[in-house]
Amino acid sequence: GVWPADYSISNLTYLRTHWGYSGIFIGADQTQYNNAISADYALSSIMVGLTNVGDADRAGYINSFGNVFAYYVDEPADQNHSMGGIRNVLNSLNFNSLFVISGYKRTDALNVCVEQADKVMFSSWHHWYELAPGIWVSWPYDLDQRSDWSDMQNRYGSKFSMTWINSTEISEFDDLFGHAQNLGLTDVWIYTGDGHQTDEFGNISAAAYAHGFLRRFYREWR
Repeated sequence: GVWPADYSISNLTYLRTHWGYSGIFIGADQTQYNNAISADYALSSIMVGLTNVGDADRAGYINSFGNVFAYYVDEPADQNHSMGGIRNVLNSLNFNSLFVISGYKRTDALNVCVEQADKVMFSSWHHWYELAPGIWVSWPYDLDQRSDWSDMQNRYGSKFSMTWINSTEISEFDDLFGHAQNLGLTDVWIYTGDGHQTDEFGNISAAAYAHGFLRRFYREWR
């Protein structure tokens, strides 16, 4: 899946048909939703971000967008983003949408959040160390987050079955997709939300294809 920078119908269609992205991340935005549907993304392939939506307003968005693949809150433990109102609404509507969160510091606070979620993704593009019990630091800086993914799976089991990769991680695509394959992850989502390295889709898709995360994609050979 992909969190794109450009939500035009033409770009969403291109991401799906040219680069092989079967999943799309959208914000709580009706135009983004409409464009994703127009680009032939099924409800079962759409993940909706509700991080910046107030608790009282989330039911309205969930009712509007329907039984999508997942509803997402970014880093509730690390950034103190509220998780309120999502689980109860999904249950009341009898939706099978997943409730997905993310995080990077494996603290007690994240453990509590994971208990309430269906899935948790690792949201940092570099390694985090536990300096002392409950104290997590990112220095000395290490761009390789593979050990964090392993730790997430050891701690959270099947709840850690998908993760984020940033499109700026140019030298790491093959290693990261390879480790995702080794861990048995079912989904990898690419973040380009700030317009990062959208010219890297070819390399990303090649690494994804090599490790079983894409069935096909179109590549221009020069």
